[in-house]
Amino acid sequence: MKNLILTLTVTSLLVFTSSMHAQQSAPPDPQMKAVLDELASLGGKPITELSPEEARQQPSPADAVMQLILAQIDPLRSEGEKLAELLKQAGVKVNLKSYDGVAHEFFGMGAVVDKAKDAVSVVAADLKTAFGN
Repeated sequence: MKNLILTLTVTSLLVFTSSMHAQQSAPPDPQMKAVLDELASLGGKPITELSPEEARQQPSPADAVMQLILAQIDPLRSEGEKLAELLKQAGVKVNLKSYDGVAHEFFGMGAVVDKAKDAVSVVAADLKTAFGN
């Protein structure tokens, strides 16, 4: 896989980052665990298990695409916008999508919030493109 795509809501990014620094006995974030389990099912190896040749073939930040989903009513919105800007400055392609009229954590509410269904569709399309499907 030449292209690497990162798809995170700001909330997931902060939960993932926080859980990385938490004690090892803390339970993992269920959504992040599901993402990591799905990636593992695709046959990828942890970076610590790669041979030097495999490591050289891994995507670089220049290969990455960041799909960032933001909600209008979110105390973390400005952090998401800043993250997008910093990633762009680092040479990462950023697809920033803001959804008006929705609140923090809307992404998982597709059963009742149409904009959440759209956000999931946007992410799914990017993932299919990244994995060649």
